[in-house]
Parts: sequence; structure tokens; C-alpha cells
Amino acid sequence: MSREKYLFDANTFITAKNTFYSFDIAPSYWVKINELAEKEKFSIIDRVYAELVFPDKKNPEKEDELSFWIRTKYKGKVHTTRDTKVVEMYAQIIQKMTQDPPYISHYLTSAKANFARASNADAWLVAYAKVFDYTIVTFETYNSEEKKNIKIPVVCKEFGVDCINLHEFMRQMRMIL
Repeated sequence: MSREKYLFDANTFITAKNTFYSFDIAPSYWVKINELAEKEKFSIIDRVYAELVFPDKKNPEKEDELSFWIRTKYKGKVHTTRDTKVVEMYAQIIQKMTQDPPYISHYLTSAKANFARASNADAWLVAYAKVFDYTIVTFETYNSEEKKNIKIPVVCKEFGVDCINLHEFMRQMRMIL
């Protein structure tokens, strides 16, 4: 039986930092999450790393506390999406979610364009998870009625990829702060 493998979405880190687990009030969270990363309980892909390290695309030299932490303290793996199978799956995901029924007429043009931007990690994240059998951890929620954004849980459901939120991950890891 293979062990469960998890990939974190960028918003898993961002939401944690901006809400319940900010660095100044919950430093133990960041210690524990890094211990789990070091033990390979979860990892990230290169596209998520880029979103976290360069959160301000207009000012890439501008660094916040999270981008500094990811760049200097994060001890987990960063997987490359430069794999033929991942690139092929990425293309299938982009095709299905932006050009095939029912999605072509469901989502707004702006939602499809944003999802298809190569710098947007979401489709890459699902592609990597699908190819290498990972569960995605994200704060995004499933909403089939949403038209303005293509959400990771909707893509996961379409492609048979498991998706949970951070608190479910923490429970599964028996992570106690």
C-alpha cells in the first residue's frame, strides 16, 4: 500500500499566513509544517514556489514574510513540472476546462484566460497530482456554479484527483499546535 502524497497550493500558505497562522502569533505552525515538509509528508511544485517567492509580479524584488520564509527556510521538495507526462496532462486540462463542453460556455472568457496563463500554477498543480498520484491541499472550495474563476476542486473532480483543505491535512497528519 502506497503512502498518501500531498501537494500544497500556494493559497494554503498564503491563507495560513494571512489568517489563523500568521508568523507573529503562530510560529509553532511554521515549525511543524516545515517538519512535515522535511519528512516529505507534502511538497510543492515549481510553479507554486514561483507564486510564493515572487508574489508581486510588478515588483519581483519586493519580498514579504512568506516569500522570505519559502525562499530561506522551507525544507520540503520542489518538484519540476518539466516532465513530458505533466506537460501532456497540463495540455489536456487546459483543453478540457477552457475549450470543451460544458466548460467552454460555462466560464467567462476572463476566467478561461486566467486559468490558461502559464504562470498560473493551478492547472500545473492538478496535472502533476494526476500524473504522480498526489492529493492536493488547497483552501479553494468546490463550486460548480462559479463562472468567474476555474477552481482547483472543480478541475480535480473532472480529472479524478483528490483534493482536501489544510485543516483536513492537519487532522490526517495529527498536527497539534
